Amino acid sequence: MKLFKSNAFKCVVVMLSVILLCGGLLAVLSDLLKVSDTERIQRSIDKIYGAGVTEIEQVIDADYKTDFGEIKSCYKLKNGDYLVQSTGKKGYSNGTVTLDISITIVDGTATVKKAVLNGYTSQTLMSQLTSLYNKFANVNSTTVGDVSVVTGASMSSTAGINAVKTAIDFINRLGG
Repeated sequence: MKLFKSNAFKCVVVMLSVILLCGGLLAVLSDLLKVSDTERIQRSIDKIYGAGVTEIEQVIDADYKTDFGEIKSCYKLKNGDYLVQSTGKKGYSNGTVTLDISITIVDGTATVKKAVLNGYTSQTLMSQLTSLYNKFANVNSTTVGDVSVVTGASMSSTAGINAVKTAIDFINRLGG
């Protein structure tokens, strides 16, 4: 009986109560704040085109991988553009950079309109790459190699460039 009245037992009971309460709150908040895939894609469209500018016309099967990247998802938009979520490999510490890339077809060739950061793994100095994303505008398969890496973040830049290369290659293979 002394065990149930000891300070150590009381501390353990209080800690377990706090853990259970926090776990329950976390579960409830996780459900309340969950962002659906549809909402996530609409946010990407809004980031690139502005709020409410365009809608998804068709979801395209995006099972495509290369040595330098992979396509996570692809959507054909009602304005004729493609929104591609592409992950570039070979970044810093073998990490990746995922970009949402708006691509249009110009003279039969996939051409980037805009690229925005979606996520990354094992990368550093990502804040320095904002200028890199602006360089992707009007890039196509013949000019993507002309995009220069950002000094101080060259490996992360390489992963971003690989994401764009993968997206352009994928859309060109679709035939626009």
